[in-house]
Amino acid sequence: QPCLLCSAWPAGRRCPWPTRREPCRSLLFLSRQAGHAFKYPSQQHTHPTPTPVLRHTTQSATPHSPRSSLPPHLGFGPPLPAVRVVPERRPASAMEDGAQLWDGYVDWRNRPATRRRHGGMLAASFVLVVEVLENLAFLANASNLVTYLMGFMHYSPAQSATTVTNFMGTAFLLALLGGFLSDAFFTTYTIYIVSAFIEFVGLVILTVQARTRSLMPPACAGAAAAPCEPVSGAKKAMLFAGLYVTALGVGGIKGSLPSHGAEQFDERAPRGRTARSTFFNYYVFCLSCGALIAVTFAVWVEDNKGWQWGFGISTIAILLSIPVFAAGSGMYRNKVPTGSPLTVIAKVLVAAALAGRGRGTAAAPRARATAPSSTARPAPRGAPTT
Repeated sequence: QPCLLCSAWPAGRRCPWPTRREPCRSLLFLSRQAGHAFKYPSQQHTHPTPTPVLRHTTQSATPHSPRSSLPPHLGFGPPLPAVRVVPERRPASAMEDGAQLWDGYVDWRNRPATRRRHGGMLAASFVLVVEVLENLAFLANASNLVTYLMGFMHYSPAQSATTVTNFMGTAFLLALLGGFLSDAFFTTYTIYIVSAFIEFVGLVILTVQARTRSLMPPACAGAAAAPCEPVSGAKKAMLFAGLYVTALGVGGIKGSLPSHGAEQFDERAPRGRTARSTFFNYYVFCLSCGALIAVTFAVWVEDNKGWQWGFGISTIAILLSIPVFAAGSGMYRNKVPTGSPLTVIAKVLVAAALAGRGRGTAAAPRARATAPSSTARPAPRGAPTT
């Protein structure tokens, strides 16, 4: 029969309310008229519960059901089967709502990062330890590299200073490339792992050359007037390959490691901003600790024990930083790449250049069309002019 209150379903068509997630409005209205409270069992608890699901049962109506206690003058027929409200069971992972997930962040396996497991000062502490090792590996060579080039590669002081300046300038300039890649295409986690391996390969090349005498230039002659022969050929190519491969790795680390540590804190919460400020204070302290060890212990080893040991210390330091960094992988939250500001700036500059060029090419035919023709005949004398 059609519903007496809804009257939306014609005769011959069954009302679909038993299969829907909300109860029938007619039953709600009639139960209120009869003085019964039609409530879900989940409303008796204070904690949130899943969305209830109505399931049709074949048992007959009980005296406590809303339908059986209706007044007889309404003219209904036999009582309808009772409706039992059963909460829908969902797995624990599906119970996590959006408030428990970091919006726009993933873990190292590209799964959504959760607030309970990812981020925080504990995750950022791995970055602090890695910074000590990374800065030790970099400054142990950069601070004393002039001595190595002058004493073992037989460069002049001017050539040695120029080589070290180019090496350090390239390393810090490539930090822009590391930051751009971590913002636009990859995560800071990926950029650091790749850059650390690249720096490790460059330091291995320098260590092998410093240890193998045949890969270095010949020793200076005994005569004081005879100039020393500087490094050249394949040996020079090996030296510069090691230096600039190391610079490439240093640039990627400098552009990704500080950002990776800052990503572990919620910048939208006051507590997260305070923790991030504290992190950068510790970051500068760890950077200074690595520099202190580099310019004291590592430089002493290079001057007294040999450059193969100095390069070896840097190689071991950057190699140890990789497993230390990877140990916190389960706690890191990585920001999903959304594009770099450098890309937007480049697009604006290219669009402006193309628009200016288009206006210039469009104005040239218009100028030729409006210019007076030099071959036009003069009007005859006495002719009317307009």
